[in-house]
Amino acid sequence: MRTKGSAAELEALAAQPHPGSVSKLSEEKKQELVAILLAGPLAAGYRTDLWTCKRIAEVIRKKFRIKYHPGHLSRVLHELGFSPQKPKRVAREQDAEAVERWPSRDWPRIKKSSQTRRNHCFYRRIRLPLAAVESAHLGANR
Repeated sequence: MRTKGSAAELEALAAQPHPGSVSKLSEEKKQELVAILLAGPLAAGYRTDLWTCKRIAEVIRKKFRIKYHPGHLSRVLHELGFSPQKPKRVAREQDAEAVERWPSRDWPRIKKSSQTRRNHCFYRRIRLPLAAVESAHLGANR
């Protein structure tokens, strides 16, 4: 037979959040890191304008003498309001005007019409009935 516990006992059994470990970076250091990240990788001495977790871990190690594994650094960055981004790949030779006019002028001219597709000999695949396949003998005679 079950007995009812007191309210304090039931409250003690309720799920509690796990606080996790204390961050290695203080709040002042975090704000300093945000300023470094916003200044960009070029200002930090890198040749390209792209932050990676490995680069940020190097900056933290050099600036604050604190070692972070690049794989775990994403949690700290998310806490600071950053999210993973991929740079948009655009060809250097790309003509912006040609890209703008492509959907309205060039694509309708090149696109096949439904009438053309309907007359194509491979438009619909016809399957043989199952009875026709079973009646064919493809093995050796016994």
